[in-house]
Amino acid sequence: MMSVSVIIPLHNGKRFIRTAIESVLNQTILPDEIIVVDDGSNDGGANLVPSHERIRLISQANSGVAAARNRGIRESNGTLLAFLDQDDSWTSDKLEVQTRTLAADPGLGFVLAHQLITLAPGVEKPGWLKTEQLGRPCPGYLPGTFLVRRSILDHVGPFDENFKSGSDSEWFFRAKDMGIAMRILPEVLLHRTIHRENQSHDTATANRELLLMVRNSLKKQKDRS
Repeated sequence: MMSVSVIIPLHNGKRFIRTAIESVLNQTILPDEIIVVDDGSNDGGANLVPSHERIRLISQANSGVAAARNRGIRESNGTLLAFLDQDDSWTSDKLEVQTRTLAADPGLGFVLAHQLITLAPGVEKPGWLKTEQLGRPCPGYLPGTFLVRRSILDHVGPFDENFKSGSDSEWFFRAKDMGIAMRILPEVLLHRTIHRENQSHDTATANRELLLMVRNSLKKQKDRS
């Protein structure tokens, strides 16, 4: 029987966290648990996490988003794991669509989906974001569109905490190199807002980490050949 754990890292996300959690509580199929990992916030955002029978709030010293996700994984009990960033939100059918897909195809290790990206008022488009990606569905290679079997995540391994902003991309590279079957669903299941505090605005770090991921992946392919 499938059970779902949702993991939400929180770090100074006072402006956003209520909306993110509400989008999980408004799912057509509720998860079994929602684990919010407060990663050393100092803005009082943790005080806005609602008291709810399905929500657990865990606090730790600031260690980065990858460490917060990994803590949530260790504390969770679900056979399926979903992740949501504090400043994003799900469509109401996100979990229903994705759990149905995994149930119908036992060979799939994880599924992704499409996302809808918007800019917060007054925020300029970051360099990595293509104009054609704004306001229209585009593939979401990020934790917010992700639903993975726990057995697969255990096999691939946790998020690499050495990566400041690209630990999710590094995980996807590892899964690809290991031949894990996945599918990108056509539905838009994530609404993502780009604002000034996004980690993705740190383009220099993101580019360095991406280059390292590509090199590591190519080396693994060469070693296998």
